[in-house]
Amino acid sequence: DSSRGYSTIPSSIDFNFPAADAPQNTFQVGWHFFVGSAYSQSGEEFGVQMMFWHYAMLPPAMAHKAGLTDMENQVTEMHLAVSRAGDRHYRTQPYVVSGTTGLSKFSQAPFNYQLGKNAMLSRKADALFPIDLTAGGLDERQANNPVEMKINIGLTQSEGKGYILNGDKGLSPSCGEVGTLYYSVPNLRVDPKASWIQLGNEKIQLASGKFWYDHQYGTGMMPSGNPRTAALRALTNVKEAVEGQDPGGWDWLMLQFDDNTEMT
Repeated sequence: DSSRGYSTIPSSIDFNFPAADAPQNTFQVGWHFFVGSAYSQSGEEFGVQMMFWHYAMLPPAMAHKAGLTDMENQVTEMHLAVSRAGDRHYRTQPYVVSGTTGLSKFSQAPFNYQLGKNAMLSRKADALFPIDLTAGGLDERQANNPVEMKINIGLTQSEGKGYILNGDKGLSPSCGEVGTLYYSVPNLRVDPKASWIQLGNEKIQLASGKFWYDHQYGTGMMPSGNPRTAALRALTNVKEAVEGQDPGGWDWLMLQFDDNTEMT
């Protein structure tokens, strides 16, 4: 019964933006995910991913009784990766921080989400976008050739592309009080005045690019929690008995076309 005590998933929801963009720390798990393609001034293409992934270690009431704030109750992990077209894939060692270290910070107006020296910082007090992503780390995939990585990428929201509510108006899915809340903002544009990538000693100024933002959070997803509905609990038990343990994880992709159409 791993999901008991966390915020439950409602049967319907009206998101309030940009307040909903904040880390929703009373739910069990959540993440802020930015990914896209960027182009240097010479036209070279780079794929970039930056994500803050947070997990509440204890149900909020239990954490409060132990003297922990909602932020101190989180363990947050940063993923940072850069792929150079026709070349290798760079990925930092995952950066994992306990909220009790004081290195995980968040404030609103403007949105400012920090994990050590890594940050997602809005330029406006009343909106998430434009936003600046700042992150760094060490790629150690080649033991004899570690590569220091850094990004500084400014993203602006293109006209006509607002918040997209995934699933059933943002419920993806919600059944028996478990599942996720999930929305996206596609077609974010790279600000060439404030965007660069660094791989080792090479700093690449970015001229353009197109990114995607996902915010997803929920309860009873990882690990699978017990919904309050008996039929759903029975279904979960039958599936595990027949199919074996759920392997976990998923594959996700997006398509961003030249005519400003996007798919995921």
